[in-house]
Amino acid sequence: MKSLEETIRADPNISDGVILMADDDLNNHLIVKCALEEVGFRGIFRGVVDGLELMDFLCCRGKHKHARIPDLILLDLNMPGKDGRSALQAIKADLSFRRIPVAVLTSSPSQDDIELCSRFRKCSCVTKPTNYQEWTRSLVEILLENLPSWNPAVPLADETIHFCEQQ
Repeated sequence: MKSLEETIRADPNISDGVILMADDDLNNHLIVKCALEEVGFRGIFRGVVDGLELMDFLCCRGKHKHARIPDLILLDLNMPGKDGRSALQAIKADLSFRRIPVAVLTSSPSQDDIELCSRFRKCSCVTKPTNYQEWTRSLVEILLENLPSWNPAVPLADETIHFCEQQ
């Protein structure tokens, strides 16, 4: 029996790859999942809650032993345990992972955070959006910059009303 990811990869209509989000706020996972669907992302979205689980996912350890290496990482800097800063340094120090684009999400980017991101290739620092419409716009920019195979489904109008049901 095929896994969900094998089934998704076999579907020619789903071609945008894998996005992995590391954020301890599960509400952000739901918002991003809904926003990705709205902008036409046709790939796999996965979420982890801290830097340690992020590294487990990348290294296919524990419950992530069948994980597929992501094509893009959305990384919150302020997480308990192994935070985003140490996870970013570990990712970019590893030859197997350093080519994965990372969009660092932070609620208040400090000069140190901006400098940390600028030290690495394929790393951008993004102020964490405060509402759904900002999330959608930010994700469009992040996807255009980091996933060349992705094309937006439709342009977003300012007056668009957004709904997403919890699953």
